[in-house]
Amino acid sequence: MTAGLPITLIAAAALVLTGCGGSTTPASKSSTNGSTTVTTTAAPSTPLGGDAATASAKKIMAAVPSVDKIVTITKDNDPNPIFGQPGSYVSAAVIYEKVNTCTTLVVACGAKVEVYKSVADASARGKYLLGMKKTGAIVGGEYDYLRGVSVLRVFGGVTPALAEKYHAAFGGELAKAGPGIATAHPTS
Repeated sequence: MTAGLPITLIAAAALVLTGCGGSTTPASKSSTNGSTTVTTTAAPSTPLGGDAATASAKKIMAAVPSVDKIVTITKDNDPNPIFGQPGSYVSAAVIYEKVNTCTTLVVACGAKVEVYKSVADASARGKYLLGMKKTGAIVGGEYDYLRGVSVLRVFGGVTPALAEKYHAAFGGELAKAGPGIATAHPTS
């Protein structure tokens, strides 16, 4: 009788964890609330809970009135087919500003939240972005913030006051160059 107890506990734990996890089947959902639109596409579950970037983006949207919508980047719609590749983001979302007529999945639409598997990967990304800004490879520049495994990239064309609103909602700190040389990064 006691041999069956561990199996029962394992089965119960698996059932509970399955209920807490995300779906492994992509699904799309749009909702409109007045002038605010949020479009999300569920991505397969990741070690970080799946849609961590969209959750951060929604927090920013709630605090920054000029945000119009959020689009979740998935393996299927990533303009750089690197979603989930080693060193690349495992969750990402583009944040659109109301004044922008942008229709692509790029930072220039307003901002982008990228979530990585590790703090080291996120740090490497921040360092790489700083190097790109120094060379002028990022047109218009950007404000880059790091918080744990997350990177917030705010389009440099916004005002410093608006960038600070994004930063306040996201938290973290301004990306720093740190020691060593920034090397090529898989995410563009």
